Amino acid sequence: QLATFETAVSTAWADVERQREERAHAEERFERAQLEAESARRAKQEMESTLYDVAADLGRLALVYRGQGQPEDAVPLYMSALALYEQTLGADHPEVAKDLVNLGNALCDLRRHADAEPLYKRALQIDAVALGEDHPEVAMDLSNLGIVYRVQGRLADAADLFARAHQIMEAAAGPDDPKTQTIARNLAATQAVG
Repeated sequence: QLATFETAVSTAWADVERQREERAHAEERFERAQLEAESARRAKQEMESTLYDVAADLGRLALVYRGQGQPEDAVPLYMSALALYEQTLGADHPEVAKDLVNLGNALCDLRRHADAEPLYKRALQIDAVALGEDHPEVAMDLSNLGIVYRVQGRLADAADLFARAHQIMEAAAGPDDPKTQTIARNLAATQAVG
């Protein structure tokens, strides 16, 4: 019986040693995996940072084209910048909303107001959630949408949007702010036509 006991102890001890070795190998693999994951995370951050910079450069170039009266050249640049911002920042980020507005503005320059409308609506939705209903960016989104509605002949809808935009901007920036005054002029012009 002693021989059987010694064999059992020896076998058990060998199993313990084998499990220790397996655990040590598993810990080494886990540590390597953690290092690889951290390296991949850093590489992803660097790539996203680069993509963000490219998107910003595209947006600046598009703005130059718009400033030179070439909105048709600005539209594809804004579209590319928008795709990059959505990829790097997420679809509901305020920077995405800004680029939606820029694209919408370029489309309005091309008299493609119907194409700009859903962009302005999406920007409004993003900004309202991300920044709050009474933020100046929300006022500008409402004003942009009001311009589209006025061009489309939807004067009552446009006036409502301009009135809300004016209320927000005046509360945020005061009555003498240039944006507040522009919105007030848009409201008055729309009411005069209606």
